[in-house]
Amino acid sequence: MIVVNNIYEHDIDLFIAQLFHMDRDFKNLFIAEDANVISVELSKTDSKLGESDITVILENSSHKIGLLYRR
Repeated sequence: MIVVNNIYEHDIDLFIAQLFHMDRDFKNLFIAEDANVISVELSKTDSKLGESDITVILENSSHKIGLLYRR
């Protein structure tokens, strides 16, 4: 049994980032077509757009797709 005393939002972000890299079924929840994960970044900041908690870039043979999560 694993006992965890505290789980923070950043911990969940790290877990989700890992799932994008390791679990094809998880990735397919967000995009139906076959795509490769190009990058996953946490707390990405843009001076004009603000900050996203998780930014995922996916690519297939003809498109790059960006997924952003912001609380």
